[in-house]
Amino acid sequence: MRSAHQSPSETPIIPVIAIDGPAGAGKSTLARDLAERLGMYHVDSGAFYRTITAWALKAHPQNPEKAITPAFLEQLDIPVAPYGRRIGPVNRQGQPLGTEIRTPEVNRWVSEISRHPRVREYVNARLRALAVRWPLVIDGRDIGTAVFPDAPVKFFITCDPHVRAQRRLAEMRQAAGAAPLDEKAVLENILKRDRIDSQRATAPLKQAPDAFVIDTTHLDRTAQLEKAVEYIRQKAPFLLAGRSR
Repeated sequence: MRSAHQSPSETPIIPVIAIDGPAGAGKSTLARDLAERLGMYHVDSGAFYRTITAWALKAHPQNPEKAITPAFLEQLDIPVAPYGRRIGPVNRQGQPLGTEIRTPEVNRWVSEISRHPRVREYVNARLRALAVRWPLVIDGRDIGTAVFPDAPVKFFITCDPHVRAQRRLAEMRQAAGAAPLDEKAVLENILKRDRIDSQRATAPLKQAPDAFVIDTTHLDRTAQLEKAVEYIRQKAPFLLAGRSR
């Protein structure tokens, strides 16, 4: 059995579908739908970074980057468990983390926290360990380029920034406890995250050369899923074996 610290250049021993793209493009929605269709498990890698950011904010509310010290990182131990067709961080009661890691404060700081190399090393090791146990559909920024470069299927999701802002604003308004924001503020946050994510030194956001691009700007949820399934049927039909096509 492969170690969580095994080289990411080695082929995963079980299927992994990698979905990358910028914030609000629709990665998680597609990942959830594919996991349900294929009988796999969805992992939102961003939930790990959000959890670390939320913990760092508790330690240093004004500047959570000050919490990212060797001692803080050594003590990191995010509890993870499956729930339905998802796997991700849970609280002490075993319930999945939700609004507490999706606050405006976390949104503001998550890109800054996630650019730290040791934070990325920790999350990537956790993701690789999960892939040893379960077939996964993982969405993030560097899943197909840094975490699982040999994934049999890779997608890169794009979308017009204004549409992404509208979608993210709708999600935030539906989330209990989320402070109301206007579209301009959400758009500014998205563009800032794009800049930080694409320019960071460690594993920046970029399209893998062998990724299939899906622009979700004018596609509804069903169309996105069917487009992805059709590509999988051509690229890796074994992932559809025994599943609804």
